[in-house]
Amino acid sequence: MLMFNQEEIKSIIIRLFLQIKTMDEPITDETSLYAMNGHLSSIELVMLIVDIEQELRNLYKLPLVIASSKAMSQKNSPFNNVNSFTTFIFDELNILNNTQLS
Repeated sequence: MLMFNQEEIKSIIIRLFLQIKTMDEPITDETSLYAMNGHLSSIELVMLIVDIEQELRNLYKLPLVIASSKAMSQKNSPFNNVNSFTTFIFDELNILNNTQLS
């Protein structure tokens, strides 16, 4: 069974985010990604999602799909900030991992 680390997932998000967007301020859990005052355009968000999916597939060998109907239909978007995105990916990886074991 794979074990996932939220800090590792967060560092992947931040690293890939910074490859897409230059920031003058430090990135924190509350840094807005794609929301009212988000730093990413919709195409940049798609680029980030694709990069993260690819990175996590390489790392964990799991076919994670981040831009799912589940993600899009949540009351609170997982794409709001670094923390919500990290938590969403962590939870989805655990669900996928448990499904693969069944």
